[in-house]
Amino acid sequence: MGRRRKNSGSDLSGLFAIVRFLITAIFSLINFLCDIFARKKETEHPRTVENPPPSFTQRETFKADRGQETYAQTDKYRPPTRKHAKPEIDKFLDVKRKTRIIIFDVETNGLNGENSVLSCSAIKYEIDPNDYEMAEIERFNRYYYPVEQLDPQAIAVNGLTKEVITEKRGAGTYPEHFNIDSDFENFCGDTTNFVAHNISFDLQFIPFMRQKKKFCTMMNNTDIVAVYFLEWKSEWKWPKLSETAVHYGIQFNESDLHSSMADAETTAKIFMRMLDAVKTDGNGVAAEIDDSLPHFHSRYNFTWQLKNVNESLVSKCSVGDVLFLIREGKAESANYLGVATKSGEYLGKIDSSDLKDYGLIFDIDHGAEVSVRIKQIFTKSGKF
Repeated sequence: MGRRRKNSGSDLSGLFAIVRFLITAIFSLINFLCDIFARKKETEHPRTVENPPPSFTQRETFKADRGQETYAQTDKYRPPTRKHAKPEIDKFLDVKRKTRIIIFDVETNGLNGENSVLSCSAIKYEIDPNDYEMAEIERFNRYYYPVEQLDPQAIAVNGLTKEVITEKRGAGTYPEHFNIDSDFENFCGDTTNFVAHNISFDLQFIPFMRQKKKFCTMMNNTDIVAVYFLEWKSEWKWPKLSETAVHYGIQFNESDLHSSMADAETTAKIFMRMLDAVKTDGNGVAAEIDDSLPHFHSRYNFTWQLKNVNESLVSKCSVGDVLFLIREGKAESANYLGVATKSGEYLGKIDSSDLKDYGLIFDIDHGAEVSVRIKQIFTKSGKF
């Protein structure tokens, strides 16, 4: 009898130990999943966009915005190893005929592909292989309720509560859940090429895209944006959406960072800049409205990367030089804007996709003199 009681006590102690282990394992798993979700969204949605990434020395450490990521002491800044992604772009696009692409983004109710899509936004373009010009065709932008309960961790990032989704849907009569809405697949039906930032994550929620041609503006920019080098992994850090945008001279509103359409638009501009970099083989000029001049208005506070740059003139320019927006040659496009030096020498033109809502063409056509300053100059050998 005494032996039996001793064995029963041991069995009970063992059972308690197993229960404690299982509880600990479950909490560890939950924390792990929350950490992954925070890291994924940190890649797409940083909290600040004003400051460029810090320079890292061998002894410096830096904690990321959410405190979830710590850079190792051995990680450090390295200069970019290339200026453009021509091999990947040429493989992705049809070099003989026009290519239709869709640039998209989704906001979700969790990390798992079984979780619901809360918003889906996409922009369809056609690209001419002769000049890499992107012509917008149409857009898709919808909001959905989750099938499961809203995940507080996810909603803390994207802000898509039930009330917000209801407001965004408005009077829309499309299905309430993404998984029963066939319209997005129909929207994509004439397209085989898809672009997104961290596209492997988004594809978990869109099964029909998995066999299509894909281009990731995150993975194909790691050694171009070159945020810093992970010595312990012998690879570049994956650049956030904001870090990639800053590298290409693209500005955006921080308040829009959790909007799938705003992210799709930013990704589209990044892809356009990548095409520009291929065309110019790394040469380029980034210019911004000069806020020290009398005509300045806050609505003009953004940056352009010029197209069709006069390479022979670039070597004569310096960061800080004042340029002027011109409309000579506007017959080529209703949205045409050129940039010239004080002496009237033509330096390049502004990407028409950057002109939306700024009213610059109207101002210049009605006699306004709008100035810009050179913010950065890019050459095949680097920045100077």
